[in-house]
Amino acid sequence: MISKDIDKSLRITNFWKVVEVGEIKNPVSFKSKEALIFEFNATAKTYFGDAGCNSIRGSIKENNGKKLLLGPGATTMMACPDMSVEQAIGKALTDCRKYQIEDNHLLLLNEEGKVLMKFVAVD
Repeated sequence: MISKDIDKSLRITNFWKVVEVGEIKNPVSFKSKEALIFEFNATAKTYFGDAGCNSIRGSIKENNGKKLLLGPGATTMMACPDMSVEQAIGKALTDCRKYQIEDNHLLLLNEEGKVLMKFVAVD
């Protein structure tokens, strides 16, 4: 029998633009000055994105549609004059324990429900 229930864990699968990480609003890539884009793929259990200076790739260890645990990301190793965005993104990904998707926005949350990182879906 085929279930008609939608697998809520698949909703994270998309390309997402970083609009906020910690206190930083609309961060951009050091090199291109373009918005930072992340791809989450629930089926492949992976994430990949531009952390400002380096790209980061990692695994989705747990995703049930609410709870989200991300594996430590592997990054390229470029040094940039300002690593604050990169450090904030790394901390947000490490501290993420759950998420919400509402109105085309993805919110990564810590255990207490505090927003660590906010994304908007890329059209």
